[in-house]
Amino acid sequence: QGFHYAIAGISLGLAALSIINSQLTSVMERRQEIGVLKAVGWRTQSVARLFVSEGSLLGLTGGTVGALLGSAIYFGLYQELPASMAVISLAAIGAATLAGALAALHPANVAARVPPADAVRHE
Repeated sequence: QGFHYAIAGISLGLAALSIINSQLTSVMERRQEIGVLKAVGWRTQSVARLFVSEGSLLGLTGGTVGALLGSAIYFGLYQELPASMAVISLAAIGAATLAGALAALHPANVAARVPPADAVRHE
């Protein structure tokens, strides 16, 4: 059963890398918008919180879809769901949400450091 944990760890790692990649791309694409938000008074923490929330939402969505798909496949194979499946699914969703939030910390830090004047000036 040890390899199940290894596969789950690798899956969470790949999901975190995917979230980091998409968030960094989002920061680069929305650089001007971030500059405008900071120019109108958004604090650095607010910008960072926006990206961490977005990463958490990505993790929550992915975890929910994964838990539902996993439960459906289990049900399709064994024609029943154990009582512990709900707890396992909630733990998986929580782990995916946490991984998404942690993965979004670096992109959030990059977004928070966008200088408003440079971001609005360059397109």
